[in-house]
Amino acid sequence: MVRPVSEIDVFRSADALVKQHGDEAAIHAAMRADAMLDKGDLDGQRVWLRIVKAVGELLARGRETGRRCIEPVGLSPIPTLTSLRRGYL
Repeated sequence: MVRPVSEIDVFRSADALVKQHGDEAAIHAAMRADAMLDKGDLDGQRVWLRIVKAVGELLARGRETGRRCIEPVGLSPIPTLTSLRRGYL
């Protein structure tokens, strides 16, 4: 059984992608979603599609406030990609 990925992990992953790739972060996440689908990993694809959506939200909030990356309330400033350790990303 696959362990669910929390919203915090999704947003931390999205934040890390935005910091690394800027406005192209959603493209990189979408490519990962496609790669998961190609491998037949539908759970992995769903996680990456959630990350694509979160990237869009972070970038939109950043445009509204003039800040490049914004972390949702309650997240630590340093992303810990626990999903990577679980093998989801």
